[in-house]
This record gives sequence, structure tokens and C-alpha cells, in this order.
Amino acid sequence: MYGYLVTFLAISLVAATIVQLLYWVVLFARLISYKEDLAKAEKNENPEKSVSVVICAKNEEKNLLQNLPRFLTQKYRLVEILVVNDQSVDNTEGVCLEMQKNYSYLRIINNSYIKKTLGKKAALALGLHHAAHEIIAVSDADCSPISERWLATMSANLHDNKDIVLGYAPYRAAKSALNTFIRFETFMTAIQYFSYALAGMPYMGVGRNMLYRKSLFAQANGFNSHEHIASGDDDLFIKEVATSTNVAISLHPDSFIYSEAEPNLHTFFRQKMRHLSTGIYYKWQHKILLGLYGATHTWHYVALVMLIFCKNFIYLAIILYLLRIFTVALISAYVLKKLQEQSILTRIVWLDAAMGLYYALAATLPYIAKTRTWK
Repeated sequence: MYGYLVTFLAISLVAATIVQLLYWVVLFARLISYKEDLAKAEKNENPEKSVSVVICAKNEEKNLLQNLPRFLTQKYRLVEILVVNDQSVDNTEGVCLEMQKNYSYLRIINNSYIKKTLGKKAALALGLHHAAHEIIAVSDADCSPISERWLATMSANLHDNKDIVLGYAPYRAAKSALNTFIRFETFMTAIQYFSYALAGMPYMGVGRNMLYRKSLFAQANGFNSHEHIASGDDDLFIKEVATSTNVAISLHPDSFIYSEAEPNLHTFFRQKMRHLSTGIYYKWQHKILLGLYGATHTWHYVALVMLIFCKNFIYLAIILYLLRIFTVALISAYVLKKLQEQSILTRIVWLDAAMGLYYALAATLPYIAKTRTWK
């Protein structure tokens, strides 16, 4: 019996490693050669590229004081900034009104009605309803564009048959293991939704940094199909309106929007429980592909450790581990450089192992998630 178990572990380790290598070499590696055509960024600032930036804010007085000026000072002439004040009880509205004195294109929309949807969807839908332009950029009050060219860079990708642009929304670096892991998990999420979009299989975006045509919102009947879920204003919305050809991505550093990572494990897992609760509503093919990646990543380490402790096939286990981690590190090095996250590479060994544990936990979180509000 023992011999059969060890043989099973060895065979399953080989299979899991092969699957992992296929994901990295066939799917994720395409980001290495991806280049954006930003030549149109300078000349495409015309009325058809007018943009409404919609930012939802609930008790965000301090964040708005710090971050809203970064949106208001974008070098993009054809823009309006809408802040949706979602029943705040602090001075959110007062901060916006004060800034409005200097920026006439800042508009404040007050959502003072009882919500009919969970999360921030009611506030976001209200903002989209009042938006004057066809092109919508969405972000959050606790986020800040890294560059005054953020909007120009994102909108430059909206050409030809593209209706959606997915951007990168990393977290600011801090000196803690948790911060490093959160940034790596954000990178791994991004490398997947970017790669799937390039492969013609878009499944999600991040609501902190997306741009799309307002007509798509009407086409999907707003958030009606998933209004009972707190999250999903980004990934479930993209699931409904994205096609194999209408999604572009932006990896240019000017298009990044940064925010602060959660400060402790409790708030991090509470955030992830809210986000992961939408995964069970993805299309079946995406659930299979994403689940297969997470499962094989976790099993690669489980089988590896068991074989090493059993001292059977130990050399096979070491060779397979080295082959996979070298491939992961090599491809990650190129992509991390594009995403301005090179410091993560020096910690790739323990971060990759920690992701195996994280995927195992993430598989159960959507079924126990109880978070029902966004603030």
C-alpha cells in the first residue's frame, strides 16, 4: 500500500508540474513580448475620447484630500471627474466642494437614498447614470494615479474594436512580509487576467483601474444580474460584457494606480473573502482554468514535501521543483520589470510556496464569505 501511495505521489507531482509549466510558458509568457501602441495617445484627444472618471466615496475625507488632486491634475483636457458621495457621515462632501472651487470639471453626486444593491454598486451605477461622456474610467477614493498621464495612457488603448481597457492596480511597498505577499498576490492575479485577456478569454478586471464604454453598462442592464452580491462591479461586469476581441490591457507604468495594502491579516482576509465570493459566478471555462492552476500549484508543493519526507523519488522531486521555480522566476523577472515590481523577485521562492497555501485557503473562502458591505 505504501509503495502505491508513493508512486501515486510521484506521478501526480510530474503531472502537476507539467500543467504548471504549460500555464507559465504558453499563457503567462505572452506578457513578455506584449507592447502597447501609445503613438495615438497624443493625437487621439478628440471629442470621441472624452472621459468621465467615476470615483465612489464613502467616508473618504482623508483619502480624498490626499488622492483626488492626482485625478484632477491629469494632463487630459477632455475629462470630467465625478465623485459619488455614498451616504458619508464625515466631511467627504465638504472636501469635494472645496476642491470644486478650483476645478470646474469636478462634479459631486450625492447618493442619499437607501441602497437597493449590496456594496458600492448603487453608488457606481448612479455615477454612470450622471456621467456625461461615453468613455468611463473607474477608480476608488483610496487610490492614486502614479502619473499625470494615467488617463491619456489608458484611453490610448481604446481604439479600433476595443471597448474595455484593463489596467494594473498595485499596492505601495512597505517593509513587512505581509505587504510583500499582498503585492505578490496582486501580481499573480494581474498576470492571470492580463494573460487571459491577451488569449481572448477575458474574465475580470480590477475596479481600481478600468476604462470602458458606457454603452456596455446599458447593454448588461447595469448590475441587475448580480446586484445581490457585494462585489462584482468589476469582475462580474467584465464577465458579462467582455468578448474575445473587445478587451485591451495596459502595462505601461504611467497607467498604474496605487493604493495602500491592508495592514494586517484580518483585514486582508476580510477583503479577499469579499472579492473571492464572486469567483463561483464566473463562466465554467474560467472556473476550470483558474481552479486547475491553483490546484496544481498547491499539489506541486504538497506532493513535493511528502516525497521528500518519504525519501522516495527525492531526486525526481528536487529536479521537478527546480525546473518549475526556475521557469516561474525567469518569466516573472520580465513581467515584474514591466510592472515596476522588481523587488519581489528576490523573494520569489518563499512567495511562490506561500501562494500554494493561499490557493488552498482561497478555494474555501467563497463558500464561507459573509461580508456584505464595501465599507
